[in-house]
Amino acid sequence: MKKIFIPMLSLALLSMACNDEDEGGGKSFPSIEVSEIAFSEETATATAEVKPSENTETWYWKFCQSGEEGIYQSVEGNDAHTLEMPVETLDVPYTLSVYAENADGKSKVITKNITVSSADLKGDLVELTVKNLTAFSVDVDVKKSIKCSKYVITAMPKSSYNEEYFIQSAETSLNPNPDYPMQPFNWSDKSATFTEHTLVKNRMADDPESEGVKLSSDATDDMNKMVVCVYALPAGDGQAEVFTQDFTVPEPSDYDGSIEVQIDIADEDITLTSVAATITAGAGCKKIFTSLIGASVYDPFDKITDEAKQKELLTVLGNNRQVLPYTEPYKVDFTQNMGPNETWRLYAVPIAEDGTIGKVTYKDFTTKKPVFEGTGKITSAILSQSKPETVEMILDLSDDVEEVRFFCWSLSEGYAIVNNPAELEWVMYDNVSNKHWLNEYKKDELSGTLSLHIAHPGDEYYFYAATVDAKGNVSYPVNLVQLANGGAEDATFATMPEKQEEIDVTFDGTGEATLKVTETEKDEYSTNIDYTVTKGANTVKAYRIRTADTAHEETLEEDLKTIFADYPSSISGSYKELTFADGDTESETLEYLVNYDTSDSDYGGNIVAIVTVDKDGKLKIADYYLAGTGDM
Repeated sequence: MKKIFIPMLSLALLSMACNDEDEGGGKSFPSIEVSEIAFSEETATATAEVKPSENTETWYWKFCQSGEEGIYQSVEGNDAHTLEMPVETLDVPYTLSVYAENADGKSKVITKNITVSSADLKGDLVELTVKNLTAFSVDVDVKKSIKCSKYVITAMPKSSYNEEYFIQSAETSLNPNPDYPMQPFNWSDKSATFTEHTLVKNRMADDPESEGVKLSSDATDDMNKMVVCVYALPAGDGQAEVFTQDFTVPEPSDYDGSIEVQIDIADEDITLTSVAATITAGAGCKKIFTSLIGASVYDPFDKITDEAKQKELLTVLGNNRQVLPYTEPYKVDFTQNMGPNETWRLYAVPIAEDGTIGKVTYKDFTTKKPVFEGTGKITSAILSQSKPETVEMILDLSDDVEEVRFFCWSLSEGYAIVNNPAELEWVMYDNVSNKHWLNEYKKDELSGTLSLHIAHPGDEYYFYAATVDAKGNVSYPVNLVQLANGGAEDATFATMPEKQEEIDVTFDGTGEATLKVTETEKDEYSTNIDYTVTKGANTVKAYRIRTADTAHEETLEEDLKTIFADYPSSISGSYKELTFADGDTESETLEYLVNYDTSDSDYGGNIVAIVTVDKDGKLKIADYYLAGTGDM
């Protein structure tokens, strides 16, 4: 008996001519028998047995929702068949229509009906199966029941799982925000297999790619404990359901597979901060795990056995790792965490369909380093200032200079770079991928005086410059301060401080107050205190001021002038107003005061000061305490 599975109904409706002749007259009309329709919940299909008569030449059938026109499918011959017909909608009637035909005419149309009731179905909306699990990859089969219209799926560390948050994110995945259509997870309305690559989307809804989930075999804090989560919506009425399946990521120990992989890195695919490699795997490879680690971390790597190398690499599981499906050779790019002239180890792990790990293969490479081949020169430099916020420069350049790059950073900002020649070279050479901002000017912008902005007037500044010639080649960076000073050792330029406006605050009031301090807890770095302020003569109220933790006793008055610069409309910094509403004293606790270092004039510490306001509204510094210097 033959089986026929219904295809998608896309053909034009067949036009069948009716033969109304009665039987007899030497004509032999065909007939056809059709069984009652059976339904399988497991496959979501309806089946029926069809038996045409021997004189049948062709027979026709259609299966559609009752009342729909449908399209007849033709079957040649008179063999008996089993029709397999998908039922896509519950709780609606379906009709199977069948008739036979030969040269003399056609049979009567036989019809059979079926309605699949959702209330009669027993299975879950979805079934989950975790399979082909390795330290790097996993497949999750989702078998969607006919009762399920669609579902959302993801995987995450079990310690991170929160059902309420998952449901919210699942709803967002089905209905992304139109203003920012970020889709956390993938969804489907069909049975499907999801991999570590498609279990997490975390991309815009219209982006065909997925971010994927990175598996970890590290048992620390149960990082190897994962959970697959599915949010399934019913086809009809009813509540959505959440299904979960736990799994534990295994240690990467199964690496006896026979699949080999080849890594090819062309010289032109290595830059200062990136690498691209072509990955080619042998037959049977379904996925490729690639990872990148610093090659020097595990030296002497080349002195250990091949087996030990595989174990070492599979244990490391470096950064930037990714698992991708493999169908043909492809190129993989790594662009993170690399700097110039660094040696890295790129390795690849082939994975078979059943999860077997093949031969782990690696290749070492060294990122490029800056090559200063520029012919342009800066022959002289003059640096000056007429105002604090800019430094004026006059440079004498050779004719082959097209552009000049300037490194203009304060001593505190640029010290780590300048004192690492390799870092400075990178900054000046690679103005695209390094993270430090550079000024860049065309040659015609340098014909006169150039003004460079200074963010911190009064600070010492580094000024370096490198030229770019017509071929795009960069010259070695020059210290402009040293060039301007005829080769002197001074590497920085002392910039002009901003002119400070005079703060019109005086402390000539007559209000008195005393400060009593008890140190309650003290260590090498900080002190906790209880204090009491007692109001004295002519005092209306007072303010307790807690200075910055680098305050100095000798500049306390100037610091307090800044704090009270806008008084009485406002006071800056940390303070408390003391009104003495309940008597002549007020008390408070202060914690973690930075100890005042009396031995180091550069360090300072916290100072607690009492500033009174007298009957005329005038201020006075009545008393103060240096943190950590003892009770007073």
